[in-house]
Amino acid sequence: MAVHGPGLDASFKSGANLNTTTSDWQPVRISSAGSVNLANTTTQRVIGVLQNRPKTGTGAACVVRSVGFSKLAMNDTCSAGDLVVRGAGGAVRGTGLSATINRSVIGRATEASAASGTVINVLLTPGVALVGDTTTAVNVVLD
Repeated sequence: MAVHGPGLDASFKSGANLNTTTSDWQPVRISSAGSVNLANTTTQRVIGVLQNRPKTGTGAACVVRSVGFSKLAMNDTCSAGDLVVRGAGGAVRGTGLSATINRSVIGRATEASAASGTVINVLLTPGVALVGDTTTAVNVVLD
């Protein structure tokens, strides 16, 4: 079941060429003042999800949704209700709290992803991170 709702979108310049199919519905980060690029490591702070396919080249206009509901391209499976994080190697995946630490949370899945390449709806959760270590409980904190 698709869930749609309002969201808060902001405009940024692209810090790299984001006119590719692999950029569709992907999490982004601030790359420099006023510019965004794909968030492709586990430690980068996600500010939202790319909503458009910008024109070719650096400096193109990007629409980024940081609050509300958004589509999100998954690289792994998840269940409805799972927190969704940027995983190792740039994968977007659902997570159990005990399995993933020190990750920027993208949002909460409102539907399941059965396979890599699935586009699902998520409720974005800006400014939240999972932090901890392998010997203590994982905590959800403001990033």
